[in-house]
Amino acid sequence: MTLEAIGLLVGAIVTLIIFTYLLSDNPLYRWVLALVVGSGAGYALAITLNFLYQWVMKSANGELLPAVAIPPLVLGFLLLFKGFPKLASWGGIPMGFILGVGAAVAISGAVWGTILPQALATAAPFAAAQDGGAFLEGFFILIGTILSLLTFSPRAFGTHPRSQLAVRLVRRLGQDLVTIALAVAFVGALTSALTLFIACWWMMLAPFLGG
Repeated sequence: MTLEAIGLLVGAIVTLIIFTYLLSDNPLYRWVLALVVGSGAGYALAITLNFLYQWVMKSANGELLPAVAIPPLVLGFLLLFKGFPKLASWGGIPMGFILGVGAAVAISGAVWGTILPQALATAAPFAAAQDGGAFLEGFFILIGTILSLLTFSPRAFGTHPRSQLAVRLVRRLGQDLVTIALAVAFVGALTSALTLFIACWWMMLAPFLGG
C-alpha cells in the first residue's frame, strides 16, 4: 500500500469519526478535533521556524536583512510579551496592528470582492435586457435584493401603525428570501462535501474493485 493510499485511508477514518458527532459527543471526536487543531498549529509553527531560520542563516553568512524585515521582527518580539503579565501591555501593540490590518483587509475584501460585484450583477439583467422576460427577471432579482437588505433595517420605515404593518410584511418577505438563499447555499456546500467524500472513498477502493 502506497503512502497516498494510507493517507486516503486515514482521512476516511478521521472523516467517519467526525461524523459520529451527529450521534453524540464522544472521546473519539474530541481526539480527532485535537488532532486537526494540533496539526494546523504544528504546521504553522514549522513554517514560521523555517522562515526565521532562513533569515538567521542569511544574517550569519554576512547577508544583511532587508529593512522591510525589521518591523515584523520587532512586532513579533513585542508579541512575546503577552506571556508575561507585567509586560503584557507591550504585547498589545502588535495585537492592535494585527487586528487593524485584518479588519482593513476584511472590509476592503468585502466591499471590492462581494458588495460591488453583487451590485453590478444585480444591475446586469437591466443593462442586457432585450425582451420582457429578461427585464422581469432582473426586476425580481432587484426586489429580492432590496427586501433582503431591508430585513436588517426595519426601523427606517417609521413608527406609524401602517408603517409597522409594512415593516412586518417586509421583514417576513425578507426573512423568507434569506432563508431560501441560505438553504440553497447549504445544499450546495453539502453536495460538494459529499461529492468530495465519495471521490476520496472511490480513489481508495478503486484498486481493490478493479477500477
